[in-house]
Amino acid sequence: MTPRNGLLALLALLYVIMPFDFLPDWVFPLIGWLDDLGVLSLVALWIFSHREQKSQDDLPPQEPPKNAPKP
Repeated sequence: MTPRNGLLALLALLYVIMPFDFLPDWVFPLIGWLDDLGVLSLVALWIFSHREQKSQDDLPPQEPPKNAPKP
């Protein structure tokens, strides 16, 4: 996880547990929870779409098995 993605995840979690939201949970119970769910969903979508992809070059080379038949 990149530092930016970690920061976004931390900020999203803080937004969810913080009592002061854009739409407070105690004023608008159902809508306030949907607001929190929307923030978590958007951050999860961002993190999964911008995660680092491992390429084949990053993997260690594989050796053939010792008992493999010779070509």
